[in-house]
Amino acid sequence: MPAAGARHRADQQAQLAGLAHELVADPRVGEWLSSCPADDVDVRHWRRLHQRAVRVPRRLVETLAKTCTLAQEAWVSARDANDGRVFKSQLSKVIALKREEAGALAAGGDLYEALLDEHEPFVAPGTTERLLEALAHELMRRSAAWESGPPEKAPGPVPDDAQRALSTTIAKALGFSERRGRLDTATHPSTIGIGPGDVRITTRFSKTDPLESIFCTLHELGHWHAEDGLPEDAWGTPMGELASLSLHESQARFLENHLGRSDGFWDWLWPKLKTTYAPHFDASSAPVMRHRVRHVHRGLHRIGADEVTYDLHIVMRTRLERALIEARLQVDDLPGAWSDASAYWFGTRPRTDLDGWLQDGHWSAGLFGYFPTYTIGNLAAAQLAEALKRDRPDLEHEFARGEFAPALGWLREKVHRHGSSGNAFERVQAATGHALAPEAFLRHLDAQYGPGQR
Repeated sequence: MPAAGARHRADQQAQLAGLAHELVADPRVGEWLSSCPADDVDVRHWRRLHQRAVRVPRRLVETLAKTCTLAQEAWVSARDANDGRVFKSQLSKVIALKREEAGALAAGGDLYEALLDEHEPFVAPGTTERLLEALAHELMRRSAAWESGPPEKAPGPVPDDAQRALSTTIAKALGFSERRGRLDTATHPSTIGIGPGDVRITTRFSKTDPLESIFCTLHELGHWHAEDGLPEDAWGTPMGELASLSLHESQARFLENHLGRSDGFWDWLWPKLKTTYAPHFDASSAPVMRHRVRHVHRGLHRIGADEVTYDLHIVMRTRLERALIEARLQVDDLPGAWSDASAYWFGTRPRTDLDGWLQDGHWSAGLFGYFPTYTIGNLAAAQLAEALKRDRPDLEHEFARGEFAPALGWLREKVHRHGSSGNAFERVQAATGHALAPEAFLRHLDAQYGPGQR
């Protein structure tokens, strides 16, 4: 959107946020909910939203909406200039407001847990971070053993038209229908559910790595299926959506990693890729491609990180944002803290702000507590994939034959059609019979990257 209109948009965002907040926090809503069955799924979520809204004053809601709109513009300007100094003051304002919001929501409890609850509801305090820390310890040990060094330069450049054609082929094979959505391009891939039968996704093409569009498309197709599989008659209520961001992310990660990096998928995709991307991959082969998409490198960037090291980025950001919310870290000290953390987790320091603390737009948008949902999504995807393989032991051969409907139908039955009847922890427990834990994810990594597998 035009940068010059940011201040006016910020005022509009503040007004809309305030009006919406006033409706949710209305005392009559509490009265209505008190007369409803306590065990009803919709009531459970509506009561939570009402209780959170009551604790936060409208003034703070409006100020946050306005400040975050301006902060996002400042972040874009900082990225364009590769200079974080123009963003620091706006980020400081956002963090001060998020601390105030967390204090109102926590009611004397843990500030950061109050922000985590915004994105992953009904999770016992401490659960999410304990999982992240336990996983990080194991990933550090494994990533060092499996480190492959910087990836080789990809063949190409492959024209955008060819990348678009292959993305379309993949989407249609995985059940995407233009009658029920759109597939377009954008700077940042995303998914938006407009309503029943209308879910739109975007992917992007790369001049330097033509494989990127494949995994961007797979990722967003996972989100598309999660939205398209929701019960249509519940649209407009919590049951008509996945209230758990982690669960939504698990569907994207399933398609991106558990399908997209599998042997069977590449047996199916390879001849199509070689033809569509000709002549750039003429000298390659299916085994070489499988090796390429399982490359492990502890790089500095979260987006594009391999599935072994990706969650190290999440743990690093989670630690930093908790320190910011608890005022143990100030924005002026953030670049140095980010550099130190990068040296610890990835063995190198960023040379520029773009390689460091300006990578993500989450904090400018006020999304503190959002990063952990990515890792919980990865753990959920692995546990669901393991259960699916137990139910369908011939899964790899089905993928190799281009038969993806059985796997997608299994996910629709176990996850999508249930809407908000459970968060990631509850739904995974119901679908697999086991509590959500890192073990299935670690077994998946061992199978993909362990000795003799590459």
